[in-house]
Order: sequence, then structure tokens, then C-alpha cells
Amino acid sequence: MHLLNIVISLWRLVTSSGTMRAV
Repeated sequence: MHLLNIVISLWRLVTSSGTMRAV
């Protein structure tokens, strides 16, 4: 698993939680 993939996964997890502030 690439580092970028992990970052994107975490980012999508955060945004999915309802924290769509940086998007």
C-alpha cells in the first residue's frame, strides 16, 4: 500500500464522518 493511498483513505474517512471543511 502506497503512502498516498493511505492518506487518501484516511482523508475520505474523515470527510465521510461529516468533516467536509477542507473539501
